[in-house]
Amino acid sequence: MLVLYEHLASIPDIGIDYEEYLAKIVALTKAASNPGGATYPDSMNSAARRALYDNLSNNEDVAAAIDTDIRKVKKDDWRGNTFKEREIRNAIRCHVSDNEQVEFIMDLVKSQHEY
Repeated sequence: MLVLYEHLASIPDIGIDYEEYLAKIVALTKAASNPGGATYPDSMNSAARRALYDNLSNNEDVAAAIDTDIRKVKKDDWRGNTFKEREIRNAIRCHVSDNEQVEFIMDLVKSQHEY
């Protein structure tokens, strides 16, 4: 946001035409909305899916499958409830065999507000 502000502050001094100005604003807005510059497959359409995708070696199929399974089994107020968390952990375990990675993904899922 600071970059955009600095850019806006310098516009009157540059003397560019309005169309160029708008093109630069559009480019800056796109850059601000995707600061990492990462591009994702179309199926990674939510922050939770993108987090899974990023942490599962960019494996789109596994990330989508885990997300779908979690949404199927999760229950209201599941965080902090041992039995409800176990159901989610088992859904993850269906797609990830390494226990350490299962726990890592579980912590990641807990931090996602979409779930």
